[in-house]
Amino acid sequence: MLLFPALDGSFVTMDRRAAIRFPLRASVKYVVADSAGDAVSLDISRRSISLLTSSRLSAGCWIRLWIDWPVQLNGHLPLYLVVQGMVRRSTASQAAIIFSRYEFRLQPPRPPSAA
Repeated sequence: MLLFPALDGSFVTMDRRAAIRFPLRASVKYVVADSAGDAVSLDISRRSISLLTSSRLSAGCWIRLWIDWPVQLNGHLPLYLVVQGMVRRSTASQAAIIFSRYEFRLQPPRPPSAA
């Protein structure tokens, strides 16, 4: 949140994110530089996503994400949202990623679980 002075001398708070954000809790796999990891998404917009991460990601680095999409194609084919982008901001446990490219892809079939 950012504070901006109002005409009456008070301050108005505004979110720095202009795009509408939607809550999205999904599993995410990522590759950045020469390392890979797992994360959980917090929210998403048409050009960015916020993640909970287990380690700090370096701001300015290019990253590739595979997001488990919550809606299936034709009601039964699982999808990934595959994103290429840049780490915009990062703390020890959160990161904001700006999209440069994205596409939906089918997830590979999973082997049946043993009973």
